[in-house]
Amino acid sequence: MASFQSEIKIEELCRTCLSKDNELHSIFDVIVGTTTPLDYIITSTTGLKISKNDGLPSTICCECEEKAKKAYDFKKKSEEANMSLRGILKKECSLMTKTLGQNNASSVKTEDLSSHENDDYVDSDFNISLNSGPDLQELGCQK
Repeated sequence: MASFQSEIKIEELCRTCLSKDNELHSIFDVIVGTTTPLDYIITSTTGLKISKNDGLPSTICCECEEKAKKAYDFKKKSEEANMSLRGILKKECSLMTKTLGQNNASSVKTEDLSSHENDDYVDSDFNISLNSGPDLQELGCQK
């Protein structure tokens, strides 16, 4: 039986999907229209450390490059939205605290108890009917 050994060159693989069929670009290129290197984008979105001469492929296919750019854009937009929302919330809480502080200082009710010396604080109206609503049997909840 003949032995068949296929040799794969590491620089012919996409570092992120291992594809060898697509057009490959350097993972250390700067994305066109930005100053952000592609390796930083991949590290930022995946947490994977990428270094030159680490023995792993330094190329990426066009499909993975697009996915990485979209993921990075999503991450940046989410972080910006989060910061904006937290800033708004912080301002609202600050305003609410100030407003509550002002309201509490001006709306505290005071009462002179000396004018109620003859009041025994007992209500005289004992004919109060407490209706708590239908009982469970009336509602058909119990048998």
